[in-house]
Amino acid sequence: EKDFTAEYSKSNRSTCKVCMQKIGQDVLRLGQNVQSTTFDGWITNWHHCNCFFSKYKNAIPSTADIAGFSDIRFEDQKCIKDYMSGSKTAAPAAGVSQDQGGEGGGAFQCEYAKSNRSKCKACEENIDNGSVRIGYMEKMDRRPYLPTTQWHHAKCLVDAGKWTGTSTADISGFTALQAEDQEELKNALGIKGPSSSANPSAKSKPASSKSRSLGPNADVANCCT
Repeated sequence: EKDFTAEYSKSNRSTCKVCMQKIGQDVLRLGQNVQSTTFDGWITNWHHCNCFFSKYKNAIPSTADIAGFSDIRFEDQKCIKDYMSGSKTAAPAAGVSQDQGGEGGGAFQCEYAKSNRSKCKACEENIDNGSVRIGYMEKMDRRPYLPTTQWHHAKCLVDAGKWTGTSTADISGFTALQAEDQEELKNALGIKGPSSSANPSAKSKPASSKSRSLGPNADVANCCT
């Protein structure tokens, strides 16, 4: 099975994994075939073509790695080839700002965990749904060798020696956190100085959230409130 798939969307139900907007029916979409985290098999993460190349510039070595490439229209084949060769530059994905982890953001990324399925790469414990997780991009050690986010509890990131930043400017998504979570994250990472203003549109943590953003047995004031 090839690592990537190109096709025209069969409906308008799929969501682009970069801009998080729906992909319209009959629109060209580019999929990344990845190992499922919930069952023993593979799933396809779909993207708008532009969105894919705005995030993964050099991810596809050859069009031979794209299933269905010969079945799409000639002008769409040329568009993909131009992105791959660098003769065409992808525009920043719609709705993805630099501070939300878009192109040009910090070396680290933070967000509220969307489920309790992700595991801290250091302590290997699950990261609770709704708690703050922080990670950095690292290339996969297996095909398709794409950069993936290595998520950690904040304290575990420091204990493992992986935190190399010096300020909140090094963390994409920081201003999207609520003010109290910004302070907890700063304390865990040893960042001094005032926080950036929290985004007024920052989402509230789910009611079921447990404050485990700092990691197991973190010794930081108010980490369990």
